[in-house]
Amino acid sequence: MLTKTHANQYNSKILPFNDGFVQIYTIEKRTAKELLGTFDFREETVGIQAFTEFQTLGIQIDKVISIPYNTVCEVGRILKLNQESNFYQIAMVQKKDNIPTSLRLTLTKTNIKWNEVNND
Repeated sequence: MLTKTHANQYNSKILPFNDGFVQIYTIEKRTAKELLGTFDFREETVGIQAFTEFQTLGIQIDKVISIPYNTVCEVGRILKLNQESNFYQIAMVQKKDNIPTSLRLTLTKTNIKWNEVNND
């Protein structure tokens, strides 16, 4: 059980995931194939130094979110935020040791649309 003492021990506050939900899919031949999971998320900001480093590496950053720690997030998977029609692709996954443990996902927009999802 997580107590206030534990939060103070890590010199951190408990961070909520209250900006919406995200659905993560596998992708095959530019089509979303299988829903792997649905998670709550919170939007994150990127500092100017990190943004510049990503630009230097040729990584486009369209959005950064954090979700609860899980094992389904991998670079290359696609996801959909809330009820948006656009899909995003995961460009980078970083484990964050805050409370609760989370994954920080760097996302880039794709040209896959919701109506292209394989619903077999």
